[in-house]
Amino acid sequence: MALDLRGVNAFPYFDTATTDGSSNDLTEIQLPDAAVKVSLMFVTNAGKISHTGTDGAAIGADFAQIPADQYMEINRRGRDKQRAIDSLFITSATGSTTFYIVLEGA
Repeated sequence: MALDLRGVNAFPYFDTATTDGSSNDLTEIQLPDAAVKVSLMFVTNAGKISHTGTDGAAIGADFAQIPADQYMEINRRGRDKQRAIDSLFITSATGSTTFYIVLEGA
């Protein structure tokens, strides 16, 4: 099930959640328009992140790995603010894994 954060409008925003499903099945994180920076950390287990995918589907070939207990920071908008991504897709090779997410606004 996707984590819908599109209604978030106060920053910084902090959340703790768990990936869904089996190992390597994606959990979609829907991002609010006002968030410009996303920080993500998988607790105890390493994780994977992609900007493409489908909630509940298997992860594809294009992803980055995030070591356990280390934050990855993503600047959601580059110079062209119209090209912001709407969602991130995450998973873990160990199935359900707790993760922290921090959103920062402009």
